[in-house]
Amino acid sequence: MMLAIAQELGEANANEFDQDADESTQVVMAALSNIFPKALLVTNEIICLLKGGFPDGALARWRSLHELTVTAMYILQEGREPAIAYILSFHFAARRAALQINEHAELARLEKFSKSDLEGFDTRRNEAEKVLGRKIEKDKDGEWPAINLKHRDFAAIEKRVDMDHWRPRYKWASQHTHADLKPVGNLLGMSESEKAVNLVGASNSGFADPFMMTAISLAQITSTYLSVTPNLDRVVHSSVLLKLSDEMSEIAMKSQNKKNA
Repeated sequence: MMLAIAQELGEANANEFDQDADESTQVVMAALSNIFPKALLVTNEIICLLKGGFPDGALARWRSLHELTVTAMYILQEGREPAIAYILSFHFAARRAALQINEHAELARLEKFSKSDLEGFDTRRNEAEKVLGRKIEKDKDGEWPAINLKHRDFAAIEKRVDMDHWRPRYKWASQHTHADLKPVGNLLGMSESEKAVNLVGASNSGFADPFMMTAISLAQITSTYLSVTPNLDRVVHSSVLLKLSDEMSEIAMKSQNKKNA
């Protein structure tokens, strides 16, 4: 229900956007119009993982939803500069990816980019640097989330938008994304197991946290997207979604407690 509401509100927000808005608002809207659909897609993926019995996978995908949410909040708060940097960061990442493909093309069985293709990547990178007004010495400097010289890492961006209290949960979710050691008994899917075994399939345990966290992040990013050009209706819609996210948390905890009773 929340996902359907968020999608409808997002579509209406895009259709109602005033194309005559000032340049800064248009740039921010362009950046968030790229981020918000990704958030809806990731939410859909999380729902599929939860339905399929994979709470740890859902938690890992929440990590991406949180990154999208915080990035959108940061761009909305800081305005034009990080919005432009976010949009242009693609050209630096694309150039670096092309160089990597050419370096490993033979063993990776990939087709190399031609000399003219690489020159095109260089041209777009150079044009992006001109717009940014600074030289990017290393391609990684132009990648997300280093979208502003003041806040070069994601933790700094979280803190800037008062979302650093989510850092413990973000680090928790990151354990399922990277190859860090994770004892089998610590998996969400093993939270009700009486003995440690290697979980390699679906589970019926551990859904409450990723369920609640996804509901909250979905409400947050939808509210952020609607706040580019706020009006009374959008404020009310945002409040309704945030209220629904609170209710989702209560539902998740009641379901878990009933199951464990």
